Amino acid sequence: MKRLLILTGPMEGHGGEETAIIKFISELRSKYVFDLYVSEMNDEDDWLQNILPLIRNLRTNSDIGQLKKYLRTVSFLVNTDVDAIITLTPRLVFIASLIKKTFRKKYIIISWIQFSITNKFNQKTQNLLKQANFHLAISSGIKEQLVQIGIDEKSVFTIYNPVERMLKLITSTVYSYTRFVYIARIQFQKEKNLQDLLTACSLLKGNWQLDIYGFDASKNHEETKKCLEYAKHLEITKHINWVGWKDSPWDEITNADALVLTSNSEGFGMVLCEAISRGLPVISSNCPTGPADIVNNDNGFLYEMKNVKQLAKYMQGFINSEYKFIPNEVKNSIEPLYMDNYINRVNDILNVILN
Repeated sequence: MKRLLILTGPMEGHGGEETAIIKFISELRSKYVFDLYVSEMNDEDDWLQNILPLIRNLRTNSDIGQLKKYLRTVSFLVNTDVDAIITLTPRLVFIASLIKKTFRKKYIIISWIQFSITNKFNQKTQNLLKQANFHLAISSGIKEQLVQIGIDEKSVFTIYNPVERMLKLITSTVYSYTRFVYIARIQFQKEKNLQDLLTACSLLKGNWQLDIYGFDASKNHEETKKCLEYAKHLEITKHINWVGWKDSPWDEITNADALVLTSNSEGFGMVLCEAISRGLPVISSNCPTGPADIVNNDNGFLYEMKNVKQLAKYMQGFINSEYKFIPNEVKNSIEPLYMDNYINRVNDILNVILN
């Protein structure tokens, strides 16, 4: 079997990248032998325990300086025997390419970026991606960005990210109020942009509640404090339920009316798929990149970024019972993204790349 190394940048232990890696390896390990190199483990490493039985070799770094981390990465790549390296950052593409040229290694370099490229990286860093042989794009938007920076379209393959088919369906609330759900990192502005969601909420009329599930990685929970102060300023505190981080938030959600995502940028927007796969409609900003591949007339609404009045209009529509989304139809609206279709797509692409 062909041997693949997944080479990652810093990992927190509870994000979308970790989930994508676990699913990628678990579903493809019958056809490929996997190694995993985590260049920097910043927080929780419990997810690695789940992946250990699935791989041949695991290496991680933590609590070391940048120079030592770089030297360890170089040493690992010099001694690796894999057929291809799948890299999750532009700088790791550059390092893998440098080692390949210097030591005449035969491996193929494949980029697999999990973020909007133009939002995450400066021009110099973006250009490092040109040194990869092929590229796996998790959204059509990322493919467009890769082509825009000068990468040959023929070397870019759109695979999306895999979505589990869920048996459980989330149905509309049986309460006297409309329930909105937010599941993502707690960031007042920045990438997740809770400020716009709170602003839109201040425009709503009627009975509603917003449940916020999320992890705050900021020092002293500064991001959460900003959100709390802003909600108080808007006089909507009584409508907001701050749940905090949960390992399995969907296990706790039986009834809800819509998931809302107000990001300034995404790589794919997996939480949208997690909601839709359970029959829960969504409202999302039409940010780069990902939501436009996921959200359609059968499962929810896209609003233009920063247009909080449009966001509030869609949310108000749920409060007013203007929409009639049918859970099974919502669930079936992302058929191409489900795991079986994803694996067939990735297998076909890897066969082309590696053979």
